[in-house]
Amino acid sequence: MVAVEAYFFAHDSGIHRCLLVQMRYPMFTPGFSQPQQFFTAWSQAAKEHLGRLETLQAQLHKQQGQNVERACDAIDESAKLMKESLTYSQTLALEWQKLGVEAMKQSIDLMKSQGV
Repeated sequence: MVAVEAYFFAHDSGIHRCLLVQMRYPMFTPGFSQPQQFFTAWSQAAKEHLGRLETLQAQLHKQQGQNVERACDAIDESAKLMKESLTYSQTLALEWQKLGVEAMKQSIDLMKSQGV
């Protein structure tokens, strides 16, 4: 709601009408007598909120960096485990082959000794 009050004043060339516009907003009446007080308080709150958002963003950036580092460590550990597993399975297969050959030699020696 806008209330307009008209004032007249004399000037050399005649009478000029001057409008004085007084703004009255119901939302400013409880705690603020002037709109400027509201905007000052609002901009202060917005600046504080922006500061908190910047802090949150910095914390999130730090957390993301830590998460990426942990993921890289997990990938490296996984790769290391896979390499060790592959090496172990190769060693195990070689041992089984040696055992198989040794068992065959013993079987042949046993058959020779029995004269078969």
